[in-house]
Amino acid sequence: MQSGDVLRQRYKIIQSIGGGGFGDTYLALDHDFPDNRKCVVKHLAPKNSDPQAIAIATRLFKKEAQCLSRLGEHHNIPRLYAYFEEDGEFYLVQEFIEGHTLNSEFQPGKQWSEKETVDFLRELLEILAFVHQQGTIHRDVKPGNIMRADKDGKLFLIDFGAVKEKLSVDDSGQPTVVIGTPSYMPPEQATGNPKKSSDIYSVGILGIQALTGKAAHGLPRDEEELKQIIEELPIDTQIQYVLGRMVSFQHKNRFADGTEALQALIPTIVEPKPPKKTSNSPKIVLFTLLGAIALIGAGLYTLLPPKQPSYQALEVYLQNKEWSKADPETQRLLLEPTNY
Repeated sequence: MQSGDVLRQRYKIIQSIGGGGFGDTYLALDHDFPDNRKCVVKHLAPKNSDPQAIAIATRLFKKEAQCLSRLGEHHNIPRLYAYFEEDGEFYLVQEFIEGHTLNSEFQPGKQWSEKETVDFLRELLEILAFVHQQGTIHRDVKPGNIMRADKDGKLFLIDFGAVKEKLSVDDSGQPTVVIGTPSYMPPEQATGNPKKSSDIYSVGILGIQALTGKAAHGLPRDEEELKQIIEELPIDTQIQYVLGRMVSFQHKNRFADGTEALQALIPTIVEPKPPKKTSNSPKIVLFTLLGAIALIGAGLYTLLPPKQPSYQALEVYLQNKEWSKADPETQRLLLEPTNY
């Protein structure tokens, strides 16, 4: 397809925005809306002309449409608008997210703080928890398939289907589908047996990437070396534990799905502590304060022994008629504070 082409007399292609072994992706305008809203059009166009390859591509493309029709109910997954066939070609149309992929945020040498990483993991796991509850495995969780919306910074998980997948041929000459990105792919997924916990492995790699600033392909493909990197990170021990389980090469040792991983992560999320409560009610505090003021005003009479003023010097001055000395002494006695 080219810019300017119109599908179903409705979707006008603007530009190409991606492609893969099974198809191409375009940005389009939906003329059925007054504001010509933007949308994403995916076109099934297998590069391999082998009939079996085309059959696999068609099956996966339909599966993506079915998947998006369910998952699009989540507010952090693009909604499916349409799935149709035109002139023997298959297309699906989905919501366009105004934003950027996290490729720009996961740059080598750029380290995230502990809080930024935990917040990111929590938000991503909340989406995956929903995906897994729907019986779906994403199989390609990586920065390029995670978008951050411009309007509010929320994350979106994209690309649940076959458009960016690759087709290979096994030893018997049969076409097989390789789904995923090697740097984020656990052993069982590489052998064609992905599980929900396979997505959790990918999330763990993302967490290590964020905290270390290393590229995914630069991380070791060895479980013990990965865990050594985690143990050396200056982060909370609970986060170390969560990441360590996520990247276990044995899928049974990982968290089973997004929900289980999220539950393990939640204790590490520090919430503002409520003000410390005291046993005194507001009335008791008020009465205590008023009582203190009264005591001060009364000279703390009940706490200190009464202080008696001395009139001896004044008596001597008066008896000797030393009026010049008697006057200031009288003034001093009048101004002298007492405990009464």
